[in-house]
Amino acid sequence: MQYLVGLGYETTTGSRGGTVNGGIKIDLYKVDYNDVTNGQVKVSQIANKVLGAEGSWTEAQYNPRAFVWDNNRKQLSLPVVLAKQDSTQSCTINYDKNGKEIGKQCYPSYVQTATFAGIKVLSVSPQEGIKEVSSRDYKEKFQKLAMDTLGQIQPWFFQSRAARAGYVGTSPYLVTNYFVDGLQDTASFVAYDDSLTKRPDQCTRTKPAA
Repeated sequence: MQYLVGLGYETTTGSRGGTVNGGIKIDLYKVDYNDVTNGQVKVSQIANKVLGAEGSWTEAQYNPRAFVWDNNRKQLSLPVVLAKQDSTQSCTINYDKNGKEIGKQCYPSYVQTATFAGIKVLSVSPQEGIKEVSSRDYKEKFQKLAMDTLGQIQPWFFQSRAARAGYVGTSPYLVTNYFVDGLQDTASFVAYDDSLTKRPDQCTRTKPAA
């Protein structure tokens, strides 16, 4: 008996057909080599968890270096951007030469907004399924780096900051081009100056407040 962790998207069928990607989906499958039918090994899904909604993203879906698995703790660490999608309307209004409205045509539109940008650590086990055990949100910090006040953090921005989950000893960390931060209160971290003018050797090493 073996188990397989899958990473992808929750999917739905769009209003005009086709497949629409939703949130980030983590699946746990059981592979039973003792159950073989017509030469095919039985594989069954036993747990799943969805993070975020349409517009959510993690580099680990196509870059194995961003997929960090702690085999001792059976924990998965992922750098993620989670999003929500709000519906609104966009309208085209026609006016006559006197400025009087003579026609209006509206159609639905959607705005994706980042709700989380950071690291998620999930426990994965056949007995307890997939559960979030810790996380840290750096959305405001990334917004400041992007000089973005609208809450919209595009995947390319997060990717260009080389966000990676990893471990120092047993402590999970998020590493980017601008800062390194640990998820445990006792873990020290390197904080880069917000002005982004300091070199790494000018940065300060501190400890999070208790």
